[in-house]
Amino acid sequence: DVPHVIWHLDAGVETVRYSSRSGGTWSAFETVFTSGGTLNEMAACIGSGNTFHVVFSEGGTMKYVSGTTGAWAASENVDTDAADEKDITVDGAGVVYTVFYGTLVIAYRQRSGGVWQARETVSSNIPALVPTGLSIALDGSGDLHVAWPGVGTGDQDIRYRKRTGGGWGTELVVKTHPTSGNNMGPPILVLDDD
Repeated sequence: DVPHVIWHLDAGVETVRYSSRSGGTWSAFETVFTSGGTLNEMAACIGSGNTFHVVFSEGGTMKYVSGTTGAWAASENVDTDAADEKDITVDGAGVVYTVFYGTLVIAYRQRSGGVWQARETVSSNIPALVPTGLSIALDGSGDLHVAWPGVGTGDQDIRYRKRTGGGWGTELVVKTHPTSGNNMGPPILVLDDD
């Protein structure tokens, strides 16, 4: 098991950096992306062949970079209406799935065959101010699961929705905050083997 770390560095010019630890030492860092502006929150996952998949925001545009140690692809624009918070996962065939906050929605995009598919709305049930955190997970059947902080009848709650091959299922409330006016989140979604 080799640990890999991807981070944002602001040293006058903002960059996304990468390093791994093998044989007891950390590798020299690699520059994954150099920004011409301001970088915001990142999310990353690792797929087959130890390929890394990274999403981050540069201004209001969400970008995507993939690669392996020493070989990073050019960045791709994913969406031009993306806030800081996002999450990403990838399946065994290399299909990339990402969820993120857009303007008053949680949005979803999928990258398959090297092309970003049309944007889908997961939910418009979010606070007016972008809350922190949302989480995506992929199960063994290829179904996606998403959790995020939502808004009930004036109180914040945790929401969940599943996407199967047939589309998005019903939006469910996991839990509503027991005290009015208080916040919940960010959720972390994990799936077990059952």
